[in-house]
Amino acid sequence: MSGKWGWRALRISAGVGGALLIGTLAFNVYQAGELQDIVPRGIEGCRRLPGVVGGEDLHLDAAAAPHRATTGGGGVYWIAADDRRAAAAGRPGVAAIYRLDAGAAVAEDVTPRLGFNFHPHGLGYVRLAAPSPGPDGAAVTASLAVINHRKGGVFDSSDDSVEIFSVLDDATLRHRRSVQDPLLRPMNDVALVDEDRFYASLDHRFKGGPLRVAEDLLRLPLSGVAYFDGRVARQVADGIRYANGVAASADGATLYLTGTVDRAVFAYDRDLATGDLKLRQRLDIGTGIDNLTVDADGALWTGAHPKLLTFLRHAADAAVPSPSQVVRIHNGLAGFDVVLADDGRLFSGAAAAAEARLADGSRRLLVGPVFAEHLLDCHRPTPGR
Repeated sequence: MSGKWGWRALRISAGVGGALLIGTLAFNVYQAGELQDIVPRGIEGCRRLPGVVGGEDLHLDAAAAPHRATTGGGGVYWIAADDRRAAAAGRPGVAAIYRLDAGAAVAEDVTPRLGFNFHPHGLGYVRLAAPSPGPDGAAVTASLAVINHRKGGVFDSSDDSVEIFSVLDDATLRHRRSVQDPLLRPMNDVALVDEDRFYASLDHRFKGGPLRVAEDLLRLPLSGVAYFDGRVARQVADGIRYANGVAASADGATLYLTGTVDRAVFAYDRDLATGDLKLRQRLDIGTGIDNLTVDADGALWTGAHPKLLTFLRHAADAAVPSPSQVVRIHNGLAGFDVVLADDGRLFSGAAAAAEARLADGSRRLLVGPVFAEHLLDCHRPTPGR
């Protein structure tokens, strides 16, 4: 009898375990958005803009003077780009920081000469309250930072760094410092609050191996945010499923963070003196939101992956299209609008977005991808016309 019941218990346990595994996988498919249909919307007036490969993160400085006097105002876009497919395959590829005047048609590579491997990921930017003295009589007007995966791939964080550049008044960059800390791995995005202090999203607790796979498969809320105070780093937020885009409000009092697997954005009250964070609000978006930019009205713009598992397939195979969305989140997390959606045939893997207001009253929405060999460039008429 004991043998009979032992085998029966084993079969029951195996059945329960199998059911739990199937249930977990089915839940993950549902939570990843794989069961929804993505209907294209808002893509009228949009075209592919070649010249930048893997422009995964971008920022619009709406107050910056255009580099070219003939352009139509609207500020300057800064773009962090890396040919990630080439890097993963061990092939040469362009990795650079680009500048694009909001009224111009061509982005310019403005990466200064560097003495180390450069594979930029997330980008942070802060405009200084007043220009400060720079090299050769130039004035420093802003600070720009990028996450650098020096080993070349986002899954190898063993030599990650944050590279900080001074933005000069002639719209060129000068590398100022590299920041490395054992806590700052694996990093995804960065938000500067002044020339040297920043927040970095840590998208996983585990750096690799089976534990990282389990963290993803079980959707464990183990990622978070680190704060670098100019000297050392410490963790200031956790409990997030794939912490990703991070951005500070204009007054520095609020830090915003996206949880891509949470499909939500979080707002934290920021202690201006210590850098400590206190969770104030969560807004569920219902899509895999990625990087964040804050516009002049305090609204947040983000690129999003509505089908996360399809995006993973796209990451492995460029021939697999991945649907894209652009979401505008209202100031104060008071709601959101899906501004643009595409099934992946026009644009795959949207990760970042920012909208410029040009001198003639029209608007230009620029969208950056994780992998694609072009940006998405959308020109919109003046509202009301």
